[in-house]
Amino acid sequence: MSLGDMITTNYGLGEYQKARLQELKDKYKELIDVIDKNLIDSREKSLAITKIQEGLFWTTRSLAVEPTDPFGQK
Repeated sequence: MSLGDMITTNYGLGEYQKARLQELKDKYKELIDVIDKNLIDSREKSLAITKIQEGLFWTTRSLAVEPTDPFGQK
């Protein structure tokens, strides 16, 4: 299962936020891949993946509402 570009945003993230979002998306994808490889196709598996995708949505939203450089990273 591919996470792909599941979450896109028009929030206008700064470069530091974009880099953090990419790192987070990579980890979400890893988790989805592990679940996909280790569970049989079922409603429960689909719900587990849906909840992870929902988590990514809220992660993206969290980055969007924070200041552009919250940790002074430039």
